[in-house]
Amino acid sequence: MTMVGVTMSGCVQAVMGAMAAAKASDEQAREDAKKKPQLTQLQIRKMQPREWDDADKNKIMSVALAVLQDDGCVVQNANVDLGLLSAHKESVQKRH
Repeated sequence: MTMVGVTMSGCVQAVMGAMAAAKASDEQAREDAKKKPQLTQLQIRKMQPREWDDADKNKIMSVALAVLQDDGCVVQNANVDLGLLSAHKESVQKRH
């Protein structure tokens, strides 16, 4: 690679290459930022928090606990005051 009639050494080429790559990466990041992600209605709904003034914490926790158990999860901790449920589920690997 020559620049103004002077041949660049390996280190200079590496630095110039890194600078060019950084510039290209920065330009790509700006282009990506301009693009809006295509989300489904379900994905949008999942990101929207909801609050209810008349919600019964005990009933909500009971329903959430039942859903986890119906899905095969083993509940480890449940704290209604904190609104915390922790559970785990064993995964079964299929052999082909």
